[in-house]
Amino acid sequence: MLQLYFSSSRFRSYLPDWGIVLVLFFIFFYITEQIQPFERQFTINDPRLLHPFAKVERVSDHQLYFYSTVLPILIIMISSLLLGGNQFEKYHLAQKSILALLFSVSSVSVLTDILKVWIGNHRPDFIVRCGPKKGTPTNRMVNVAEVCTAPLGEAYLADGMKSTPSGHSSMAFAGLFFLSLWVIGQWKLLSRKASGRSQWHKG
Repeated sequence: MLQLYFSSSRFRSYLPDWGIVLVLFFIFFYITEQIQPFERQFTINDPRLLHPFAKVERVSDHQLYFYSTVLPILIIMISSLLLGGNQFEKYHLAQKSILALLFSVSSVSVLTDILKVWIGNHRPDFIVRCGPKKGTPTNRMVNVAEVCTAPLGEAYLADGMKSTPSGHSSMAFAGLFFLSLWVIGQWKLLSRKASGRSQWHKG
């Protein structure tokens, strides 16, 4: 049945949309993630930029991708199979729902990265990432190219200028908020019953 669905005209009509999603993910991983951000001037004694560098992230990129994208996909797939309707309709619901989820995540990720490199806001641990040269003046604004030695590497230095808006928050919201709306809609959790109560409160 699954092979029959993938060969159907109903599925093929969504192929252009899948192409758009793939292009968006390509832009995110291979273009916007690699763009050098705007180099905003700073002072090396700015207390907002003097926080220590965390070697281990509280939420790594891999964990972010799992919770914002992979987990919602699994929940949508399982839920689609449990909902009513024939097997063909279940596959179609899962396919178009996953497509919508991935479009949400990919488009928000690209937009977030564009804003990051445009704004060029420094992270709280930027001074550690910068590693200012000895003798760098503390009483005036300086440029990245002028004073930074990048002791952690150029990639960490560039990432230190991509603080706003938060990529983790944006991607998590795009995936998990979509999932919340999908679950509420598909399971009719807020639909009104004859008694005026919502199924959300069903005991």
